[in-house]
Formats: sequence, C-alpha cells, structure tokens
Amino acid sequence: AAVVGGRVVAAGQPLAGVAVAAAATPTGPPRRPFGAFRGPRPGQPGGRRPRAASGADGAFRVRGLDPTENWTLEARAAGFAPAKAEAGPLAPRRTRGGVVLALRRGGVVVGKFVDAQEKPVDAVVVEVVSAPTMGRGPAPFGPPADRTASWRALSDRQGEFRVADLPAGRFELTTQRRGFAPERRTGLAVEEGATLDLGAIALGQGAAVEGRVATADGAPIAGAEIR
Repeated sequence: AAVVGGRVVAAGQPLAGVAVAAAATPTGPPRRPFGAFRGPRPGQPGGRRPRAASGADGAFRVRGLDPTENWTLEARAAGFAPAKAEAGPLAPRRTRGGVVLALRRGGVVVGKFVDAQEKPVDAVVVEVVSAPTMGRGPAPFGPPADRTASWRALSDRQGEFRVADLPAGRFELTTQRRGFAPERRTGLAVEEGATLDLGAIALGQGAAVEGRVATADGAPIAGAEIR
C-alpha cells in the first residue's frame, strides 16, 4: 500500500481538524477473475474510503492506498467549499508528499417555502447541483463546480432552508415534498463566501394520477414501479 501526505490551507494558513478522504478511479483491466469480487473496492462508490484528519500544522497522511489506482483527495470543513486534488503516481510502500488542498469560503443559498395561502411548508427536500457549463468561456465566479456533487437540506417548521458550503459557480435547485409539485430554479449564481437569498418560494399543489398496470392480455401486474 502507498501513503499520500500534504497540507490543508485556507488563505495561505494551515487548517487543523479537516477531514481528508481519498476516492479511487480504477485503471487497467480487473486483477480478479470475473465474479470473484462481490463488493466495491476501498475508495470506490459504496466502499470504504481511506481517511485522515489534518493536524495543527495542517498536515495530513492518508494511508492504505492501492498504488495501481488513480486517487483523488477531497477535504471538507464547515464554512468552506470542498477542495479536491489528484494524488499523482504512487508506488508500493512509498509516501508521496506535497499535496496541497486549498479551501475557499463556501457560498450559501437560503430561502423560504410557502403554499398558496403563503403559509410555511416544512419538510421540503432541497437539492442543489452544479449547473452544466455552456460554451467555453470562464465561469462567472471562479472555476466551475463539480457536476457530480450535490448538496441537500430540509426546510424547517418556518419553511426556511439553508444550503451551505457551496463552491463559487452556477447551480440548479430542485425540491421534493409530498402533496406539492416539484419546483426547479436554474441559473443560481453563488459567490465565494456570500449568501444568495431566494426569498419566498411558492409551491403549487401536486396532482394525483390513478390507473392500472396490466399485461397485454389484461392481467393485472402487482408491485410495478410507476415513474
């Protein structure tokens, strides 16, 4: 196994107690016969991700990395947007140092959900994802965010929600709440360290659709999933 070391910094200063996790991207053909491995390998989705925490000087060491894989390191801390860096080529029983994970202050999106009578709606599931980049021009507020990343929140009894630790960029917001139609907001521009207030968001009542699932000859089908 290999080891990767480095530092976590913010505005050039070391940060202590920051969680650093490694995720692997497989390279080359599988080393095991087909069917011999029944679960995800460490670092892959669903598998155990090697982790470490930065010390008082911001230093960290992530151990137990398979040197045949490509590894990406990610640092997360409250109040900051996640930071990622490639570990680079690794060798067995060797330590690769010099990785710097530079955290930037995260942006925040806030708002309040109300119904048609302007009463607050609680328990609304909010999901924020990075918007697809159009064209080849630079992002309006720093580098584009990770399209695969998402942030979730739940509205409280006052209907208010807060999605924090977003990187600078453009985002889309979607909602889910039983009894209400889904809501979608696009083109949300988030700046580093700033709060974007969407104000009151009115949710429309959801409609119900009923029907019957059957085979071609009319026999009913139980347990069918309708989307």
